[in-house]
Amino acid sequence: MELNVACLRDILLVVAAKPFGHYINSRNLKLDGKYSKEVISETIQALYESNLIKVENEYLLNGDVDYSIGELTPSGCDLLTSLKDETVFHHINKTLYDHHSPITVRTLQRLTLKYDKRLH
Repeated sequence: MELNVACLRDILLVVAAKPFGHYINSRNLKLDGKYSKEVISETIQALYESNLIKVENEYLLNGDVDYSIGELTPSGCDLLTSLKDETVFHHINKTLYDHHSPITVRTLQRLTLKYDKRLH
């Protein structure tokens, strides 16, 4: 799976914006118009497996995997802080475009360390 960095950032933004202590169902992220169900689902799974978000439940609903998403983890908050910076986000996207290489969450975290001046 090739990680969609824009989708990842959008999911982190939605999760961060919800009231603390509440859960949001992956079907209610309101990102269907921007990304396919498959991209959203794969991105949530990557975020969860990388310990960037807390997922309370994972279940099948009408043949689709659905998630009950809780909070961002401290690492998820750090990544979102970097990705909210448009300059950092631009540099990451340019690097990915120039190198035509697939990205993992770990690679994305390394790139944010490289481009986010606040982390130096």
